[in-house]
Amino acid sequence: MKTLSARETACLEWVAAGKTSYEIGVILGISARTVDYHIHNACSKMGVHSRQTAATLALERGLFPTIAELLPPDRRTSSHERDKQVRIQNMLNPAVGAVPAPEKIPARAPRTPAPGRPAQSPL
Repeated sequence: MKTLSARETACLEWVAAGKTSYEIGVILGISARTVDYHIHNACSKMGVHSRQTAATLALERGLFPTIAELLPPDRRTSSHERDKQVRIQNMLNPAVGAVPAPEKIPARAPRTPAPGRPAQSPL
């Protein structure tokens, strides 16, 4: 098997974690199309046809570094970068920042006919 680039390995690691191309792109700061490009190249090098198979093979062969190594180093960030980091954290831990489920609205009681009017059939 040919050697995978660092970006191909990073994309496959996130595929193994269950992320979509869009989510991987947000995490790595690249477009979803570029993620697909790296995954396609990794599949070609590994001789497989699907991203899941490539991620499984890479996992079995111990090719993945830890996720912490893939994230950019801490630095002063703009508000855009902070927003991006919040989105990443929300993707990594969906329970954080999750919107609580709305309260169930009780069913309305059936209408009673006005005085002097006959009740209508439900059909």
